[in-house]
Amino acid sequence: MSIPAANPEQKTGIRRDIVILLTILAVLCCTLFLLAFSSYSVYNLFSAALATQQAQATAIKSMLSEQATATAQAVQATATAQAVQAQATATAQARENALSILKFTGLIEKRDALGKELTIADRKRLEMARSLATNPKLLLLDEVLAGLTSTETEDAIKLVRKIRDEVGLTILMIEHVMKAVMDLSDRVIVLHNGQKIAEGKANEVAQNPQVIEAYLGEKHPI
Repeated sequence: MSIPAANPEQKTGIRRDIVILLTILAVLCCTLFLLAFSSYSVYNLFSAALATQQAQATAIKSMLSEQATATAQAVQATATAQAVQAQATATAQARENALSILKFTGLIEKRDALGKELTIADRKRLEMARSLATNPKLLLLDEVLAGLTSTETEDAIKLVRKIRDEVGLTILMIEHVMKAVMDLSDRVIVLHNGQKIAEGKANEVAQNPQVIEAYLGEKHPI
């Protein structure tokens, strides 16, 4: 069986169709290439921009961290300097206050002596000086005159009176030395065997029969 030959018009149409197909294929290839190149370029640009932003953010973060560290160190250094200065000031004030109290109590000349090197009278003064250093509102003296000679007792009474009058402290004394009680007390409470037997002004309490009997005997009134 023989295939009929194509006429010239058919051949021309076939060639035209082939040309059109080739043209379309060429256009598609170019389009795909351009799209691929364009996408690649945009991705590269985006990546580069992102990397730049990240680098800038990292640099800013590092700079802020360094600034924060420097600021913290400066604040710490300032606080330390202020604390040292405050401590030095407090120490100087404490020393000045201590020297003032030693002068007030008559111990300034013995300021470098150890407590064990002092006489009994001076140790009593030191006890009062140490109490005054705490800046009390009420001063409790518990038999502070015990064991002193008559001369030392007179000096101690003067010091207690000086504390009361010049410092302005309220003083609560527990004392058996009647001269001190009479000379210093504005008000007296007398206890005997754990019971209160008298209360009032010193001269009134001194004439109380119960006080005389308990502490002095009937034959030795105050």
